[in-house]
Amino acid sequence: MPLLNKLASFFGNKPEEGANALAKSPYIKWPGELPEHYGYGGNKFVYGQSLLTNNSPLEVQGYRYDRRKGKLETLPSKFNMESVRMSSTAIGDAIRNKIPGFSENITPEIVTAMLLKEGRTDLGANDFNINDPQSVAIYKRYEDDYGSETASIIASIYDKAKVAKRLKIPFAQAWIGTGKTRYETSRQYADDMENFKKIATDPKNRSLRNFIAGAMSAPISGEEHY
Repeated sequence: MPLLNKLASFFGNKPEEGANALAKSPYIKWPGELPEHYGYGGNKFVYGQSLLTNNSPLEVQGYRYDRRKGKLETLPSKFNMESVRMSSTAIGDAIRNKIPGFSENITPEIVTAMLLKEGRTDLGANDFNINDPQSVAIYKRYEDDYGSETASIIASIYDKAKVAKRLKIPFAQAWIGTGKTRYETSRQYADDMENFKKIATDPKNRSLRNFIAGAMSAPISGEEHY
């Protein structure tokens, strides 16, 4: 139970509530029995085989913003817990390693907003500039520990932060691209991201934000992988 108490704190519960709080949490979808293999290794959170319970992945969930109605959606969106944890941990690592563009543009609230805005665990990352040696070096640096998808997110954040600085535009505007998608212009995207930054701190999204913040503060180096 002490190990589950630590997991409980990731989701904004009091540590002493432990497994009981997790079992009742509306923010996590438990596909089967409560996992048994959570634990801490040193100062990092270790995920093991318990990420698959009854052959189903664990999920975290949050409420997205309905721009048409100007409020949170009624039903939550669900996200693969391991994918969210992996990308968040890598982002936190990039901030600690002072990779340019991260500390000035990325916080747990912004990662939460990006996840909810895009509705997918790659945070809406586009291809990074493969002709930029620094972007490629960052990708390779993170690929070994985090895998290609997460490494692409890190390289993309670095790349788009440079674009934002060069063009003197908001990071969110550079993140989507400076053109126009099927749904909105980059300026509209950046404006809408401001709405998502606000809902990232909404009480209904507290546990998702806390999970992301916890993952960003937990280095992955030395963890067991299954």
